[in-house]
Amino acid sequence: MDLEASYDFKTVEPHWQRWWLAERVYAYDRASQKQVFSIDTPPPTVSGKLHIGHVSSYTQTDAIARYQRMLGREVFYPMGYDDNGLPTEILTERECGVKAESVGRERFNELCLEVCEKFRALYRGLWQSLGFSVDWDQSYSTISPECRRVSQLSFLDLAAQGRLYRAATASLWCTRCRTSIAQAELEAQGRPGVFHYFSFKTPLGELPIASTRPELLPACVAVFVHPEDARFRRFIGTRARVPIFDIEVPVRADAKADPEKGTGVVMCCTYGDATDVAWTREHQLVSRVCLGEDGRLNAQAGVLAGSTIAEARVAIVERLKSLALISAQKEIPPEQHVVNTHERCGTEIEYLETRQWFVRLLDAKEELLRLGEKVRWFPAHMKVRYRNWVEGLHWDWAVSRQRYFGVPIPAWDCARCGSAAHPEPEELPVNPLKDRPSRPCRKCGGTEFTPDKDVLDTWATSSVTPQICAKWRSAGADARLVPMSLRPQAHDIIRTWAFYTIAKSAFHSGDVPWRDAAISGHVVKKDAQVEIQQVAGSKVERKSKISKSKDADRFSPQRLLETYPADCIRWWTCSSRLGLDVIFDEKEIAAGEKLLTKLWNATRFALSMLGEAPPFLPPEANKLQENGPERAFLSRLKNVVQLYHAAFAEYEFSAARSEIERFFWSDFCDHYIEYVKEIFYKAEKHDAGQREAAAATLGYALYAALRLFAPFLPHITEEIYQRAFRTRVGARSIHLTRLPMPEELPYGESDLRNWEDVKSVVNHARGHKSQFNYSLRQPLRVLYLSSEIKARLAGFEGVLCAVTASAAISDNPHDIDQVEELKGIPGGRIGFAFDEKALAVTRLAAGLRGIAQAGKQAAGLKANAAAGTMAIYAGKLSQSLAGTEELFAAALKVRAVQFLDASEIDLQPSAGGELQARFLPS
Repeated sequence: MDLEASYDFKTVEPHWQRWWLAERVYAYDRASQKQVFSIDTPPPTVSGKLHIGHVSSYTQTDAIARYQRMLGREVFYPMGYDDNGLPTEILTERECGVKAESVGRERFNELCLEVCEKFRALYRGLWQSLGFSVDWDQSYSTISPECRRVSQLSFLDLAAQGRLYRAATASLWCTRCRTSIAQAELEAQGRPGVFHYFSFKTPLGELPIASTRPELLPACVAVFVHPEDARFRRFIGTRARVPIFDIEVPVRADAKADPEKGTGVVMCCTYGDATDVAWTREHQLVSRVCLGEDGRLNAQAGVLAGSTIAEARVAIVERLKSLALISAQKEIPPEQHVVNTHERCGTEIEYLETRQWFVRLLDAKEELLRLGEKVRWFPAHMKVRYRNWVEGLHWDWAVSRQRYFGVPIPAWDCARCGSAAHPEPEELPVNPLKDRPSRPCRKCGGTEFTPDKDVLDTWATSSVTPQICAKWRSAGADARLVPMSLRPQAHDIIRTWAFYTIAKSAFHSGDVPWRDAAISGHVVKKDAQVEIQQVAGSKVERKSKISKSKDADRFSPQRLLETYPADCIRWWTCSSRLGLDVIFDEKEIAAGEKLLTKLWNATRFALSMLGEAPPFLPPEANKLQENGPERAFLSRLKNVVQLYHAAFAEYEFSAARSEIERFFWSDFCDHYIEYVKEIFYKAEKHDAGQREAAAATLGYALYAALRLFAPFLPHITEEIYQRAFRTRVGARSIHLTRLPMPEELPYGESDLRNWEDVKSVVNHARGHKSQFNYSLRQPLRVLYLSSEIKARLAGFEGVLCAVTASAAISDNPHDIDQVEELKGIPGGRIGFAFDEKALAVTRLAAGLRGIAQAGKQAAGLKANAAAGTMAIYAGKLSQSLAGTEELFAAALKVRAVQFLDASEIDLQPSAGGELQARFLPS
């Protein structure tokens, strides 16, 4: 079937998206005997609109899934939605214009479910419009009953192992979100600060203090100095008095007190930072908490009770000044004052004593490091980030959160003995606020219980996505998905999602959750530079990451999809390398349309040459000429196929993309198709065997290229396949065919070397023409090649003449004026002699624009005005073109139509001797 003159993506893409879904082309077959390739797809957090950054990483995963499917594997490719926890609560408050505490827990959870349903539909619509080959039957929502079951089962399993504990201890706390957080949720940020200098009085004199947090004075429990700091050694063992609040605290020695920081004397509070927490435990200090969970000071602060942190800081500094106790104040620049903030909201975190559930991690570091080594990381240096994170762990994992919308912690407190009661696994999922324990307390037999009101950290559920996919410990469990094949994710959540998933898998199965981890970068803004960072030992300039809250509309995928084909967006997303950020530039997406147009037009041409050709099978090697163009061209295709598969084996989709792109533009279109035109347009010069070999090679190469493009450009390749290939190939979709493999093409290195030599000659000839601004079709009278090269490429004279527009190939240097070195071929020499008459035509035609403008001016026409007939008076110059008048006239007509705004031209002789143009009345 003939293809239309142009490709209509606005009709084609939605059609195939609907067809793939209706035909269940990408459905996972649990009964299949094929090798399974399973993907632990990142469930996008339901926290706002998706932007081009999400499109980029998720499309890269889809390209991998499509590649694996076309290798003949059974692909398990689900899509989840991470829609429980704090991010979804924040989205709901924003969407509904309410605060959780103002409407109550039950109503707020109802609103959260409504918002989740809305955004899940938006996300799915976007993914489908990009042509994702997801099996939508495998979709999951982390707030769904099944996911809650798996998450709560994980909790019970950890409790049974003794790896879960509950303790009232110092916890990382966000006063804005009013919940505990984990170490992995911290984000270090440089912020300006101020050192306030004042003194504590002691029996031996004053101890100078420099503090950035004077609002914690009412929580001071000790003063520390370095044991070897001679300035303050005599104060060790004495007691100091805290100004304003008149609290007496001990002066102690500890090596963690930095003599170079501030004054070298450090006040320890409950709690200012992690060092305060450590000192309180190590030195068994009293607890003196002055800060509440809402971020306001409590009764410990006296008259400042109820003040915010900022208000208390100002008030205490003013009070110290009024008492003449402030000796100095020194501003600290952001780069010297790094504070821990909550990555969700940017609020500086506090350390509060709260009762939380923790997963023991610190005793499992060696096992977690071992499993990190067992995972294959792509790129390999990303393993270092994982290892550094594990080695730097200082806290167990706090998994309880003081929020509303999330997976309930499956626990009740016994009213009689206070111990925790848990449900049985078969009773899951449970909601302790509504459900009751099915049996008395195991410890004391009590029957009265208080439900645990907390919910699990959203990462506690996200960390069991492999178990969710495999339907862990259920009747429908799929053992083939354990461990999974691939985890694709971004580099910034190695410390959270990758780490927590490995930890859960270690504790539940003793093995890795997946064999491979492919780590992507971010899409960053072109106009916002940030700091230089070290990546794999190299300095890389990072730019600001695009965010949902700030940039979703500006970098909207929906807007891009209204303008460009989805295949263009996909093509751009796969241009970046794993692990590296990519700068967003819409012009690069627009450039993809050139590829689609070229692919469509090249296919139209090839099909017009092939007619009713046989199935698109590899040509039989014994039917192809030795040292001939078909063998050489197919050897290049074999080389591309090898490099393509090698790249995908390392998940380097961008390298695979580059290989097929170079092959298509250069080898297929610029070289082989130009040769094929000679074969078919001048059939009388070539025998049936040549035509048959060229047709077979062209057909197979086209079909191979389409399949190699298919993981990146699923829509246009499906359209072409269905229109021209399906009836002869048989598979119901190109995405269910097999990719070409190197063993299909039994051609050797000598064939490939011949093809590269041919391209070197052609590219040199084209470069020579471009140097003089000539068309690449400018005829050559002679193409000179040194004897050795001419002999080696004896079977390629037809290709060389066709593609370089040469009348003949000679090894006689006297046929040309100048000989040059043929770069890339040792000892190779090349030279060119243009066809003089054709060259004269070219030079004359090239000057027509200025001549025509002069003719228009003489006729009183505007420069951009169209005219009917243009008469060209060639004069004596036409005598030098004897025998080429027809050629000259044809060249002029093309020029006239394309550049001179004339519908006709009339070539006229003239005695004047000058080339002139005159516009005649229509």
